[in-house]
Amino acid sequence: MWRSFALLWLSELQILKGKDQQGKSEKTIKAYAYRLGFFLDFAVQRKLTYLDQTDRGQLLRYVKFLQDHEKDLSDRTVYNIFATLNTFLRAHDIYIAGKILSELGYAEKPVKPYTTGELDAMFAAMDKEEALWCSLFLNSGCRDAEVQNTEYADFSWEKSTLHVQAKQWRNFRL
Repeated sequence: MWRSFALLWLSELQILKGKDQQGKSEKTIKAYAYRLGFFLDFAVQRKLTYLDQTDRGQLLRYVKFLQDHEKDLSDRTVYNIFATLNTFLRAHDIYIAGKILSELGYAEKPVKPYTTGELDAMFAAMDKEEALWCSLFLNSGCRDAEVQNTEYADFSWEKSTLHVQAKQWRNFRL
């Protein structure tokens, strides 16, 4: 039963994308499917069949299941997997996971920027085109998909700015 609810929810997310592609991205839906797989494994092991069998105790056991998982999941990964389950449960009007989610934590990893020497060494090993792409990433703060969908018209040379925007004709959304 859990599996059919999960598959139905994922297919609904797929449908809700619509023609304008403004719903969840394909990458997000795949991540949700992967993360829900952990709960489906847990539900099979615990012989949980129906949504109403989910209570705080089961969810705490699920957190422990994730923490002890053979894949040696980090605290942040456990949090992200549990957050997906919370989203799924909320879509089915089950609100008990939110409190546990707020109690889960993970240590933020401090961002370690590259040193000037490391950047110089990387750029020295690049050809001109690679250096141009890396400079765009480095100086714009854009993510991968945003850089991939950047067009000449997105640059304002007078203002020295880059305008990141959805491009319907390329199925790119923010």
